[in-house]
Amino acid sequence: MPSIDNPVSVDPVVASRFLQCWLVGNILGATAYGISLTLSWNCLILLSKPTSMTSIRMRRVMVTLIGFMCMLSTAAFILATGGVVSWSKNGTAEGIVSKYGTRFWGEPYSPVELILIVLATWCCDGFMIWRCVMLYGGVSRRARIAVMTFVTLLTMTSLAIGICALVTFTPVKWQIYSILTLFELISLMANGSIACLIIARIVYHQHYLRKIFGSDYGTAYTKIMSILIESASLTLVLSLVHIVLAAAYGRTISPILIIFRVAQGRTWQADPTGSLAPISNGLELGQLSSLKFADNDAYSIMTHTTLDDSRVSA
Repeated sequence: MPSIDNPVSVDPVVASRFLQCWLVGNILGATAYGISLTLSWNCLILLSKPTSMTSIRMRRVMVTLIGFMCMLSTAAFILATGGVVSWSKNGTAEGIVSKYGTRFWGEPYSPVELILIVLATWCCDGFMIWRCVMLYGGVSRRARIAVMTFVTLLTMTSLAIGICALVTFTPVKWQIYSILTLFELISLMANGSIACLIIARIVYHQHYLRKIFGSDYGTAYTKIMSILIESASLTLVLSLVHIVLAAAYGRTISPILIIFRVAQGRTWQADPTGSLAPISNGLELGQLSSLKFADNDAYSIMTHTTLDDSRVSA
């Protein structure tokens, strides 16, 4: 195995392609970082407004999550900028790629940057998994066991591959990137699967709601599905950009976007027959809640669970 002090030779063609993808990824990542900061600031403004529908504890949890993911994005942005500055001083693609994975910062995919990528991905996946688990809280025991087993397998796989990416500190070229690519593929599959599970549950309950009240009702559930599809599509795009262009950050946008849409008021109301969301200081404030439906949807029009895990049945 080559040592850090004597790196192996690098194919100039491969090095040039890697450098081009890395630079394009950093440019796109900088744009994503700006979007993430804007969404985070808007979320903090909305969450700071008092509303009786969202508990103080949950608002604090969301603010903490947003702050943590902003810290990850900022740190990744600083590291990526340092890598670009280092490359500009070096002047050759072979020079910077030859040091790949051998330094803690200032080079593509340094160990510190790997940690940030894995942590941001875990936060994104964990947020979606939490929404799915809460949503399936009211299903039958057999269905819940099946869903929980599937979700647990996805979680354990993501954790295992992520830990492997974190501990693979080796100077062998491209080995870290290969395990990280596998980690991103697992994350992509997890997000897509969880989004499908959530949408399937919402469609199932919406069917009974419209069966009782008519086709005019259930619009709130359509809004929820649009938010999830929006978030899942964003995760899909960012994962593909990461795999193809070696983008180092931007994964924090997806969960923050969900929080922003909910806080903005683009979700459900407590009363499915209502058409107006509560208004506070001229802004429509939604409910940062997780849905739970009863076992028999035909007899339960709407079961509503607040974030402090208390139930209110309409």
